[in-house]
Amino acid sequence: MQIPDKNLFIMGISGDGSNIPPDYAALMKQADLLIGSPRLLNYFPRFSGQKYPSNRPAEIAARLKNFPLDKKAVVLASGDPGFFGIGKYMAEQLGGDNIFILPSISSLQSSFARLGINWEDAAFISAHGRELAAIPLEQFRTEKLAVLTDNQNTPPAIAEYLIAKGAEDCPVFICQNMDLPGETICRTSLYQLKGHEFAPLNVMIILDLKLPHSPQAFGYEDSAFQARMPDKGLITKQEIRAISLAKMDIRPEDTIWDIGCGSGAMAIESARLAFRGQVYGIECQSQRIEDINANIRSFGVTNIRVIHGTAPQALENLPRPDTVFIGGSGGQMKEIISHVCRVLKPGGRIVINLTTLENLAEAGNLLKEQHYETETCLVNIARSKSLSGLTRLSPLNPIFILKSGRKT
Repeated sequence: MQIPDKNLFIMGISGDGSNIPPDYAALMKQADLLIGSPRLLNYFPRFSGQKYPSNRPAEIAARLKNFPLDKKAVVLASGDPGFFGIGKYMAEQLGGDNIFILPSISSLQSSFARLGINWEDAAFISAHGRELAAIPLEQFRTEKLAVLTDNQNTPPAIAEYLIAKGAEDCPVFICQNMDLPGETICRTSLYQLKGHEFAPLNVMIILDLKLPHSPQAFGYEDSAFQARMPDKGLITKQEIRAISLAKMDIRPEDTIWDIGCGSGAMAIESARLAFRGQVYGIECQSQRIEDINANIRSFGVTNIRVIHGTAPQALENLPRPDTVFIGGSGGQMKEIISHVCRVLKPGGRIVINLTTLENLAEAGNLLKEQHYETETCLVNIARSKSLSGLTRLSPLNPIFILKSGRKT
C-alpha cells in the first residue's frame, strides 16, 4: 500500500496490535506523535516518539488542529475507525482531505466470522454514551442486530430494556475480547441475560428480535413539552411540527441545525429521527435554555447540543448541516440565510416557519438570490372546542412553511 504524503493518520488496531501490517508498522516508525487510549498506547512500548494518552475525540482534534506539516501524527483506534469510530469526527474537525485512515478488522467482523454468520444484511447500533430510550425502537426491530455496548449499557441492561418494551425471547451471542487473549463467546438468549457479567470489551449480537408495534414516530402533543408562560404559545404546534419535519426529510445520520430553538420541540423530534446524527439547537434567550434542557431530559435524547447564543454568530465552527430549521431569526434573517447557504451540504434542506407575508417575501427573495429553489405552503389549522354542549372550531395562527434546497 502506498502511504500518502500527509501528516495526520488514523490507524485501526485489532487485537493486541502485534499483527499490524508492515506498511502500518513502517508508518509508525516515521511518526513523531502517537495518540490513543492508554490501552492502545501500551501495545507499543518501543515507540520512540512522543505519546499523548487520550480517548476524547474533541481533545485529540484540538491537539492536532495546528500540528506541524513537517511532522507526522498517528491516532490509534480500535478496529475500523470509520465504523462507529473516531474517523468521522476527525474528518469533520480536521477535514477529510487532511487525514488518512488505515482500517483494521473490527470486533464486529470478528464476531460474525467466529459465529459463521454472514453480516452484509445485519443492522448495527452503538450504545456508547447514549440513553437507550433515545434510540428509536424501530432500529432494534430486525432479524440480525449487532450492538456495541459500554459500561452502562451492558448486555443485561440492554436485554432488560428490550424486555420492558415487550420483546420476545430470542437467541443472543455475547462476543468478548475479540482477537485478544481470553476471547470467548457466550451463547444465550435475551431472557437469560439478567444477572450475568461480561468482559468490558464485548459485542452483543441478537437474532430474530421481535417487538410490538412501534410507538409514534413524531408529532407529539404540545403538552409533552415544557414551556414557561408566556412562551407556551410559542411552541411549534403539533400539526405544524409534523408538516415541517416531513419537509425537512430527515435521515438517520443527518447533522441538523435548529435556529431559534424555543422550547426545543423541533430539535427533540429531529434528534429522534436523526438517531445516528447530531442536532444543534441555537437559542438566544437565556430563560428558554432551562426549558429546552428539561424537555431533552424528559424525552431522553442524547444527540442534541444546546447553544446559548445569537445566530449567525453562534453558527460559526459548527459542523456543516444536512438540514436547517429556522423557527426564529431575531431580525437577522439576511445574515442567517447567507451563512446557511454558504455551509449547507450539497443536497441539504432548509425549512423556515414564518407568520407574516413580509417575512415570507424577504426569506424567499434571499434564497432566490443564492440560487436556491423554493416552495411554500400555507398551513391553516383549526382545533375543536366545546361551546355550550356544542363543538366549534378554533383556528390557530396561519403559518407559512418555506422549503428550500441546495442542488447537488
